[in-house]
Amino acid sequence: MTLPLPHQPLADILDEDRYCLRMAQAHLADGRTHESTVELFLRKPPAQRGYLVAAGLDEALKVLQDGAVPAEALAWLQAEQHPSGRRVYTDEFLRWLGAFRFTGDVDAVPEGTIVPAGVPLLRLRGPLPEVTLVETVMLSILNQQVGAATKAARIVQAAGDLPAWEFGARRAHGPQAGLLTARAAWIAGFAGTSLERAGYRYGIPVTGTTAHAWILEFGGPEGELEAFRVWLRDNPEGSVLLIDTFDVAEGARNAARAARDTGVPLLGVRIDRDPLGPLAAEVRAILDAEGLPNARIFVSGDLDEHRITALRDFTGAVDVLCIGTKLAVVEDAPSTGAVYKTVERHAPDGPRYVAKRQAGKPSVPGAHQAWRGPDGDVLCLVEETWPRTAGMRALLEPALRRGERVGIGTEPLQAARDRCATELATLPPAAGRLVDPEPLPLAHSEVLVRLTAEVRGTTLA
Repeated sequence: MTLPLPHQPLADILDEDRYCLRMAQAHLADGRTHESTVELFLRKPPAQRGYLVAAGLDEALKVLQDGAVPAEALAWLQAEQHPSGRRVYTDEFLRWLGAFRFTGDVDAVPEGTIVPAGVPLLRLRGPLPEVTLVETVMLSILNQQVGAATKAARIVQAAGDLPAWEFGARRAHGPQAGLLTARAAWIAGFAGTSLERAGYRYGIPVTGTTAHAWILEFGGPEGELEAFRVWLRDNPEGSVLLIDTFDVAEGARNAARAARDTGVPLLGVRIDRDPLGPLAAEVRAILDAEGLPNARIFVSGDLDEHRITALRDFTGAVDVLCIGTKLAVVEDAPSTGAVYKTVERHAPDGPRYVAKRQAGKPSVPGAHQAWRGPDGDVLCLVEETWPRTAGMRALLEPALRRGERVGIGTEPLQAARDRCATELATLPPAAGRLVDPEPLPLAHSEVLVRLTAEVRGTTLA
């Protein structure tokens, strides 16, 4: 298996539900190649979320630009048959699929921006078969990235001045999810990751500690000191020793002895056992008494924003937070719930606004721009100009034009990280509450309110 290089997409058009391919094929066969506008958005925030962190744009753009189905996969698609023996995909469609590259425009909320639900995170305008084809992969990337980045931002809020490291790849739902979670966490403000591929692909700082397996290789409690000595001799820089395989207090003393015996500076120790706070305080006292006041205490063990908040009474003892499962699977809100909906057709007979009116799943017609001003965010039609004259800032910016990257489509990942830090610092306190937050509001312009009422009254679900 050839793994993708940093500039290559993590997915391609084979990562699509069959109905997307079959709809695209039917549109092409019937000549429906007019332009259409689709938007990706959340109708409501996930549970206990007062805001969303935009993330995933760069990975989505990689698929749009370089996600053509490889030849060996095309051969498999060519052999796909219905029970009757009729082929699922025509040769004409497969030729188009093999050369696929999105040729339209993409506007998006820049990564790291904090937004309310309802703001389009992506807006694609392009030939109908193209925007139809990419639905699943766009949702797959953005759902994961927004969910993980928002969870990570809440953890950063709770951590305050304490650095948080992402350690969750082994708990993630597959290697790609682990990699993307590390990316989202970096955007949200984490200090780094344990995952080497995240360092390779995204330039994220990589760190690591030790595992119980290393200590157990040297026997029982009597072998712990030697395990630490050997580790420090083999790893004389940046070593963090796991001290809870047996007795935590004795583990701390053995770590200090090993550092003295080898002459290797000890970066820190890690505790992965409850009660974390009291144990960290005990270990801090031991390390200080052993002459290691600069050795840092790393803590792990199903940490999330709520457990971190409970550790605040021990902030003098805890130095570094290691975050795994609760972030890797976004345990409290695993489904972000983003949707991908057509909002405007640009057919030969003129543009037409479209919207669903299904109970509980309505959509808002027209291509949209969200504007931010001192009184909050407002969703408007793209053609409305009054927000600009009122000094408001457009939240969606150009990312692709005619299939080529422009504007925010060219920015480095660090820009998203810096943006998120700035926005978290100015987040309204009510929206930033970790328990029962008040979701950021999104008003609709008068023009949009009138259009929505008109279209929903005449458009079938």
